[in-house]
Amino acid sequence: IAPYYDGKLPDAEEFSRVLCIDLSSSGFSFLGDESADFEYVIVALGNSPSLFLSAEVVRRSIVPYEGQNRLRIGCRFVARLMDTEYQPRLTEVPRPARLTREA
Repeated sequence: IAPYYDGKLPDAEEFSRVLCIDLSSSGFSFLGDESADFEYVIVALGNSPSLFLSAEVVRRSIVPYEGQNRLRIGCRFVARLMDTEYQPRLTEVPRPARLTREA
């Protein structure tokens, strides 16, 4: 995912891998950082070429995870990005060692 501010599509270095809690046709939730101040995100799903979608943050809650309280961020999909020229290079995004499921 990458924060989406002021209608500017994020560059590849703005994307980070997150632990996805659930995923459906209408949205997804993930474990985020308490400093997450964004209201919209761009999510890349799948391997290259990825499917890019915009999503609105609709819920934030604190949940227990591995003995710690973590921020769960729930998002509703807004639109699919159809511009074929928007394909930031995501192969360089570092993978956190302890996460197993990704969005």
